[in-house]
Amino acid sequence: MLENLMFRFAQTGAWSLLAALALLVLTPLFLQRYRASALRWMWIILAVRMLIPAIVPERAPLLLPVPVQVTQAVKDTQTLPEEDSDTSGLLPDEPSPAQNEETGRAPVGFIQKPVKITAAIWMSAACLMFLTETCRYFVWRRRVMRWNRMPSARLCTETESAAAGLGIRKIPDVRENEVVRTPMTIGWLRPVLLIPASFADEEKRAFLRPVILHELTHYRRRDTLLRFVMLIVRCIHWYNPAAWILERQFERSAELACDETVLALDVSRRAYADALMSVVRSAEGRCVIPTTCFASEKRFVRQRFSALFSAAPKQKGRAAVLLLCFALLGTVLVACVPTASAASESSALAAKE
Repeated sequence: MLENLMFRFAQTGAWSLLAALALLVLTPLFLQRYRASALRWMWIILAVRMLIPAIVPERAPLLLPVPVQVTQAVKDTQTLPEEDSDTSGLLPDEPSPAQNEETGRAPVGFIQKPVKITAAIWMSAACLMFLTETCRYFVWRRRVMRWNRMPSARLCTETESAAAGLGIRKIPDVRENEVVRTPMTIGWLRPVLLIPASFADEEKRAFLRPVILHELTHYRRRDTLLRFVMLIVRCIHWYNPAAWILERQFERSAELACDETVLALDVSRRAYADALMSVVRSAEGRCVIPTTCFASEKRFVRQRFSALFSAAPKQKGRAAVLLLCFALLGTVLVACVPTASAASESSALAAKE
């Protein structure tokens, strides 16, 4: 059972690796013409495909016509006396280990044992990675949440105004925090918006609205939950580079998509760029899963700035997303084609008989 599941996920990972590499290579060209939200959806669709193990259907048995002479001979042997119908000597016995050594054939157990060991290693590594990341998140969350304090009146007002502009009815909990260095949203079930306490200073008050709009966009799109899904994909396909590419590229496309949404709400590009620059100076690497940060990767900031000041009109990219859906759906249906042909051949031979 476990071996079969491993092979099915390996087949899914092979198709997904080709799709991930192709999408990674085409990403710069894609973002020149289409919005980042379409790219974000494409990575989500690819993640869902990697969570579905490949369908390996069993081939239909091949029905061959039996001549009448053979059928009559079988009936005659069934009517023979018991002492004459002993055919035990006609059936070959199972080869012994000594015979396997003489003939050079590997016993069945010699092939099955490495497969079982490999499957056990695969599942153990997946479970260990998931438990490690989960424990790391809860330890980090407990350490950070101790430094929360109630939000100021200005922060509550800005949050309510930003939520109304995005059409969000249920506003998440907002807290000021003294240890985080970048605004972030943490938690996949009940997200909490954390704003650094330094934003209460007069210098950063002008950056408060763009930052809150950015994080509320993550909240509305359930990006923290989707990052948790990406973690599950990485744990299942830990040996596959596609899972690591998928997680990183989804995080980046989600940030670009949020930037596009905020700029569409009549937010000054200059003010947004200043907010991004002021936060990225104190950023500390990537965010812990499942969280979303306003600015985390310094190497990624250049691409975000390039997208901020790009005046070229971009399309929504729905056709490209649908094309990827049909392409990945084809990888599911392609395995069923041999089964259908085998079944048709069998039915044709049965009809001739």
